Amino acid sequence: MDEGSLKIAAGVDRRVLAPQMALVEQEAPRSFAKYGHDCWMTSAFRPASETSLHGFGFAEDFDSSTNVAYGVGKKIEKDLQRKLGPQYQVIWHKTKSGAWHIHAEFDP
Repeated sequence: MDEGSLKIAAGVDRRVLAPQMALVEQEAPRSFAKYGHDCWMTSAFRPASETSLHGFGFAEDFDSSTNVAYGVGKKIEKDLQRKLGPQYQVIWHKTKSGAWHIHAEFDP
């Protein structure tokens, strides 16, 4: 089985990520590949909001260049959560723009 490789979208700022995010970057492509999709990191460090750990380097967003059906996205979410464990939170959710993606954060 293809374990997948992580692709990083232009403009993604990875300079201030916490070391705990390395595990996410290792496992996210594997979870996407398990269900036949490539894996793109679409966001990492960015200014924080009240509900996000992006501004502290503890969150990343992932998507695919192919359309991920809702049910498949939920399977990727569950698979990645199982691999990362309870100190991480993985959510398949819709952004304000209406696009679905995986949000993963280290939140012990």
